[in-house]
Amino acid sequence: MKIVLVQPKAFHSWEALNIGYLKAYASQWEDGIDWRFYSGYFDSDKEIVNGSLDSDFIAFSATTPQTVHVRDLLHKLRSHGWDGKAVLGGVHASAQPNHLLGLFDYVVKGEGEMSLLRILNGTVKPGIVESPNMRNIDFLPPPDRQFIKQERNLAVTEKNDNMRIGAIFSSRGCPFRCKFCSSHEVWTRKARLHSAKRVFSEMQSLRDDWGIQFIKFSDDTFTLDEARVFELCDLIRAEKFAIPWGCNIRANTSDKLLEAMTQAHCQQVWVGAESGSPRILKEMMKGITIKQVAHIFNKTKQLGLYRRVYFMVGWPTETERDIESTKELARIIDADQYGFSVLCPYPNNIGFNPSMLDSIDWSIMDEYGNPYARTETISHDRLIEHQTELIREFNDKMCFRQRGEVERPTDS
Repeated sequence: MKIVLVQPKAFHSWEALNIGYLKAYASQWEDGIDWRFYSGYFDSDKEIVNGSLDSDFIAFSATTPQTVHVRDLLHKLRSHGWDGKAVLGGVHASAQPNHLLGLFDYVVKGEGEMSLLRILNGTVKPGIVESPNMRNIDFLPPPDRQFIKQERNLAVTEKNDNMRIGAIFSSRGCPFRCKFCSSHEVWTRKARLHSAKRVFSEMQSLRDDWGIQFIKFSDDTFTLDEARVFELCDLIRAEKFAIPWGCNIRANTSDKLLEAMTQAHCQQVWVGAESGSPRILKEMMKGITIKQVAHIFNKTKQLGLYRRVYFMVGWPTETERDIESTKELARIIDADQYGFSVLCPYPNNIGFNPSMLDSIDWSIMDEYGNPYARTETISHDRLIEHQTELIREFNDKMCFRQRGEVERPTDS
């Protein structure tokens, strides 16, 4: 049996850890499978199609924008006479499982490891497949980084950041209810965390097996369980593990934990401030205050941490005054790096309307720029002007996606 797993085209490169987990888990239970992996970022459509024509299954893990590439690949495969089974998983399949059901034999809703195994061993019928989430994710084997050809991703980080940067997912699920986020569509709002020992083991593997020089934790919020992070920091110090790392934290993270993280070689923290307007933060259900944002950037500066901040414009009820408040907060906190996104109507978030699924070009939809963002009182063009003004003001401190950029396109 030949199985092809595909990471479709995206705006940038990132390790397909989700696919690495799928392959590692299924390989424990199913022998004799010829596994293949392709990435739309690195591999051409011709390479993907030609490498999949003799496959029994092809499975895609896709966000909504990536489904454009997925549908094109599937069309090309079938036009070449491919008659295998097609599987769609990922955020789009989880948020809108019925949308593309007619094009795929199987659509996986939610966590994918157990569902893919059931599909491969024939114990589930075609259609929408959903399996119970694993209670203890420490039972998952580490993602198969050789299979997903991580060296290609490392070459990109070496080019862009002059170092080998590897990622770890140390948890699944987020208990917070931010209305702009769709992460819970896959992982639910119940957080499941790898133990500190499991996380540290994966950190050691990245250092020893891949020569990683910086570790980024890709969790929505790394500090959900402070006791776990304290334990991890103790392990790092006890074992004299010197590889620096960074993570997403919330603005209400305790000073004591920040101090422990710094002592354990944490070098970067990334904070979603989102807005300088208390009213907008409340509508977003962000669960933080302006005072907490100001405090954490002051505290982390004292600790010598490199601090990245994310702001968003385009909330439905946002006014000119709200955006001015965001600009004021951005100046006050004096972050080391900034990202200024616009609300993107991903499925099931605050900006989404089901009619959008087949009426807009999802291939150009992105949180850093899309032609549909607007508010009740601010036009799209004016909103992009605000974003451009912010990018221009902080141009020497922009995140990679906006580095050196002073304008955003309005239609591409």
